[in-house]
Amino acid sequence: MGLPYRILTIWSNTITPRIGHKIYSFLVLTSTNDEALKLAKKGAKEGTIVISRIQTKGRGRGENIWYSEPGGLYISIILRPNLSREELLPFSLVIANSVAKAIETVIKVKIGTKWINDLIIDNKKVGGILVETEGETEKPDFLIAGIGVNVNQTHFPNNDTMTSLRLIVSQKISRWQLVKAIGKELEKDYPLFLSNKFSPFREEYKSRCAILNKAVSVIVGSDKILGKVIDIDEKGRLILLTSNQKLIRLTLGRILREFDPLFC
Repeated sequence: MGLPYRILTIWSNTITPRIGHKIYSFLVLTSTNDEALKLAKKGAKEGTIVISRIQTKGRGRGENIWYSEPGGLYISIILRPNLSREELLPFSLVIANSVAKAIETVIKVKIGTKWINDLIIDNKKVGGILVETEGETEKPDFLIAGIGVNVNQTHFPNNDTMTSLRLIVSQKISRWQLVKAIGKELEKDYPLFLSNKFSPFREEYKSRCAILNKAVSVIVGSDKILGKVIDIDEKGRLILLTSNQKLIRLTLGRILREFDPLFC
């Protein structure tokens, strides 16, 4: 029969007036993005948060699975930005930057990013962002900002690539404290993005970007591109210098690995 997808608690007026004014808390969901999508279709207000202790089908970008056992933080936020899909392209980077700042207020450890949507510490993944919309209209009615952070887990299926905040600081972390910190950062950053897009966040994001000035392989569709990351532009695109000295700008792609080619 599986675990019941029932609401544990509904909190109101909890974090900030705009972000987290209502929070739906669950013991288990397929994914918080799935539930947030249902609520958004029913007219849930901007800033509504869905949170779950466990996800049975947690996911990342593409077909990636997100390890979603107890101890992690799994939340989704409903937003209604009234922006075009092109304008929304760098929003994952903005959210990643906001979540990184929130984590730093809680554990006082520098958080890095890996374009597009990963949060890292010491080259190990500690969190990720998944922004989803529905339909094909030029301006989506809403978007779902999914955030996953490895908070208190002590083991992972692949310990070589993942870590948790608890493993970094050797103590248990309050997930609720982190939820509040994320809400407060987005309360400031979301309106700034609406009015100024990616520009105010670009330099800070670049300062966190662990692959800047590194040689990487990037999967784009069925192609693998090798090159050196030389910049993140004003639209959040990755600027890559390929081995034949060609500059390309990527809006999507999956970073597979770093390497040390002769041309770098």
